[in-house]
Amino acid sequence: MRQLFDRAGLRTVDADAAVTIKGQVRQFFARETSTYNSQVEVQLIVVDRYGTAIWKGIASGEAKRFGRSYKIENYYEVLSDAVVNTVSSMLRSAEFRSALSGR
Repeated sequence: MRQLFDRAGLRTVDADAAVTIKGQVRQFFARETSTYNSQVEVQLIVVDRYGTAIWKGIASGEAKRFGRSYKIENYYEVLSDAVVNTVSSMLRSAEFRSALSGR
């Protein structure tokens, strides 16, 4: 997720952050039917430098891919796509973006 934030133009740091994003993975799975289907759901909290929660929410993403049956690469790809879609949904949220700015 950090790499995706960096690619989106958000500055991430290892220490002395204005805000910190904490999360708990609630769903992370892929299912193979006639296609590969995945679902990712993360419960998030954005806290300021004093530890006060300034935003709470859930971000999720789904993905679907065609692939050969029982191929681990297809599972990796569809889960990776769902993570990208989860981060995209986070960044589309005006409230989340506002929390990142410390407001």
